[in-house]
Amino acid sequence: MPVTPGPRRAPESAVSPGAYAAAFLGAAIGLAVLLAVLAGGQEPAWLLLLVPAAWLLWDARARTRRAAADARALDAALRAARDLLEARDDLDAVAAAGARDLLGAERAEVAAAITADDDPAALRAGPLAVWLPRQRTGTPREQEVLTAYAGTVAAAARNAGAFARLSADVAAAAEREGRDALTGLPHRAALHRAAAGLLAGLDRSRPVALLLFDVDDFAAVNRALGHCGGDALLQRLATRLRDGLREGDLAARTGDDEFVVLVPDVPVLGDSAALGALGAAGSPLPQALRRARELQSQLVRPAEIRGFELVPRVSAGVVVGAAGAVDLSELLRRGKVALAEAKAQGGGVVAYDRHRDPGGTDHLVLLAELRAALAAGDQVVVELQPEVDLGTGVPTGVEALTRWLHPRLGKLGPSAFVPAVEHSDLLGPFTRHVLDRSLAVAAAWAADGVDVPVSVNLSARSLLDPTLPAQIGEALRRHRVPAGRLVLEITETVQVAATPVVDEVLAGLRSLGVQLSVDDFGTGFSTYELLARVAVDELKVDRAFVGRMTESPEALAIVRSTVELGRLLGVRVVAEGVETADQRAALTEMGCTHAQGYLFCQPLPADRIGAKLLELGEVSPARIVPLRADGAS
Repeated sequence: MPVTPGPRRAPESAVSPGAYAAAFLGAAIGLAVLLAVLAGGQEPAWLLLLVPAAWLLWDARARTRRAAADARALDAALRAARDLLEARDDLDAVAAAGARDLLGAERAEVAAAITADDDPAALRAGPLAVWLPRQRTGTPREQEVLTAYAGTVAAAARNAGAFARLSADVAAAAEREGRDALTGLPHRAALHRAAAGLLAGLDRSRPVALLLFDVDDFAAVNRALGHCGGDALLQRLATRLRDGLREGDLAARTGDDEFVVLVPDVPVLGDSAALGALGAAGSPLPQALRRARELQSQLVRPAEIRGFELVPRVSAGVVVGAAGAVDLSELLRRGKVALAEAKAQGGGVVAYDRHRDPGGTDHLVLLAELRAALAAGDQVVVELQPEVDLGTGVPTGVEALTRWLHPRLGKLGPSAFVPAVEHSDLLGPFTRHVLDRSLAVAAAWAADGVDVPVSVNLSARSLLDPTLPAQIGEALRRHRVPAGRLVLEITETVQVAATPVVDEVLAGLRSLGVQLSVDDFGTGFSTYELLARVAVDELKVDRAFVGRMTESPEALAIVRSTVELGRLLGVRVVAEGVETADQRAALTEMGCTHAQGYLFCQPLPADRIGAKLLELGEVSPARIVPLRADGAS
């Protein structure tokens, strides 16, 4: 169990007894003279003694007040110093700072031996020395104060050493018992032992879940409140976690600010036959996420630590799997992948996604199969979805959406494989393949008399390739598509680094004449920095905000502000994911002029998009809608 300091004892006053004696003697003399005067009547000679008597009484009272004030000041200083020293942080720095503040010194030092030469501005007491301002020398009272303070420092240092030795003994005992010394929870090794036995005793197909919690920016708590404050917060969180456990759950502290809960009994909703691979989005996952959110809501309640009210921020990673298909080490590894994703998103609870796991075997198998698919040439295809004028329904652009016609898994959307591609050496070949397919389709519909741009998603990592503008220029020439009819969409959720190579690539793309679009606008953090560095032609409002704007004032405000920003910048704003007439009406009312979604057209194969564009174009006279309000196309 953690050791807490014993009750505090107020430090004894270091004000010299002589100060009180002098005050008492002066008061006694003054009182005696005053009595003699009163006894002597009103003779003038006796009246002359009233002056020194009054002065002695006034001086005695002043001395008494000064002595009391000095005692109170020293007492307060020693109490403050003791509070700081008990934090067990840098004792020397805290002690020196306290001495400097107490005596108004220019500097103070704590050393094993003070070797400074004789200096009238210096006072010394044991290993503690202070240097007073040059215009004054130390008084006997200040020397007494420093001596008393140095005694407190020495005692606190001894206590801190004893505390450290006792804590080490407690930690060693806890280690032998399989517990974390600070929180009393099992430590990592004990969790592994317990989990091995638990998982071995379960049915191999039984779903289990691992919930991994981590305190966001825990270092800031240590900086603000010291390590004692951080320890107190961890103890509070461990208690809350323990109180939230259910029968059979295992909890442990596995890192400085990291806690784990292993849930061996996850309710299954519906058929669990498809659980199979670890972390698959099978039926146990919703209940595991629910448990994680319940525990997280308990952990983030306000907590009073060392007199301050803190509101902890806790991220969580969740992974599920079959008891017989995985061990605790793999669960922890995958839980860390999910936790890292949660932190990257600014906090919250995130489930493990094998497609975002650069260290998973599924990830490696997927990349090997994708490499073969690109070589085959007919498995990675594009489907196309029109963007339309909200007023007329006329197509104003087309977005190319990548699909993988997997021979074993069927048709896969981009979320199933693009994240893995972005972190592999396949990014370049994959980007060139999708660009080539998209431009080929755009050239075909242009030959049918449809003249609208095609949008292709571009990974922010591709902007680190200085040859990218040349590659795109060559592809445009090969397919005979004007540069103004290609829109490159950069996903806003990915940080676009402000580096010379990125700026050079962006400048090269602008010089080609291609259009630049910011996709998923409003979901990331680098938007305005990017807009300040490069002129973009289009903002695409993320479908998550569009889908909720008729019922969420916050989502509506984000969409409205994006439309207004586009108007101020002179760029086109496209609302993604429009599915209802109410959404269309709301967008039109706020001045948004372009949209994309199932309300107008679902994504279509390449061989059908040309006819659909012609059909949409017949709604009103065909016209070219510039991407930029300034007339650029």
